Amino acid sequence: MTEEELLQSVRELAHGLGWLTYHTRMSKRSDPGWPDLVLVRGDRVAYRELKNATGKVTDEQQVWLDALAAAGADTGVWRPVDLASGEIQRDLLRGERDRTFGAQLAVRLAQARAKRSAPARRRRGQQLAPRLDP
Repeated sequence: MTEEELLQSVRELAHGLGWLTYHTRMSKRSDPGWPDLVLVRGDRVAYRELKNATGKVTDEQQVWLDALAAAGADTGVWRPVDLASGEIQRDLLRGERDRTFGAQLAVRLAQARAKRSAPARRRRGQQLAPRLDP
């Protein structure tokens, strides 16, 4: 599989999973080393260098990957074997369960707080309400 075929396959997979992708097509006039693919979904941004089975990351590419990772970015290198093994799909889904669980947990906590505080609000409201009868 060529790097171009890998790029097309990864973009198709990513789009199907709700990711936006960016790839610079004409990079001849750009500074060397910028990752092949930038992926964005929700609060996650990922930078990936794509290589064929035998391709090597250049020094300039490694500098960018290291700098982005040092800044806290999600970086990596993907190869055709990663696509075939399902590793790329797992990577794109990583955190999905955690975000879903976190959102579900937040809803459950809010519901529990609302149930717990409703009787207290009623009690406080009854105690603070002025009596209208003589």
